[in-house]
Amino acid sequence: MIKRRLAIPLIIMMSSVMIFGCESKKGSKEETTTVAEATQAVTQSKETKEVETVFQGTSPMDLKLKNGVYTLKGKVSDHEDLINTKINMQCQKNKCTAIIQLKTDKYDKISIDKKIYKSLWEDGNASFEINVRKFDYDMEVELINSKDKNDERVPLTLSLDSSTIKLEKEFTERDVKKDK
Repeated sequence: MIKRRLAIPLIIMMSSVMIFGCESKKGSKEETTTVAEATQAVTQSKETKEVETVFQGTSPMDLKLKNGVYTLKGKVSDHEDLINTKINMQCQKNKCTAIIQLKTDKYDKISIDKKIYKSLWEDGNASFEINVRKFDYDMEVELINSKDKNDERVPLTLSLDSSTIKLEKEFTERDVKKDK
């Protein structure tokens, strides 16, 4: 039985494990690893990585944001010339949506963490309304020009900085009930 975490990649581990098990000597002790134990260890390792990914960043619920309209700053890894870093956001009942505005009208779609949003086309430049699930988290973003024959894509990362959130207008309970 294995009492330590396996740090060996799956391919190496599975090649050393036979159908009935593989014996290896460590000091004077013998350890036997079965296929089931090796598979379980790899599965647990993958689950741990997924859990770490889920808990990156800060959720709107963690920040206890009031119902209202906010502004905040976005941090862009590269191509800062394409995205307006001043972002407007609306929150209601711990659910927030942000308007990501581009400085160009060239791109008509945006992909954020593999979800594609179509442009709202405000003020001549492309704008996108996105659901905000996390702040202070590097989102994988692609700007997409679907009018281009080659479906031109520009990859970058965008992070919504929770330390810059500023309440512009708080909603009353009446405002929140009207939106239902």
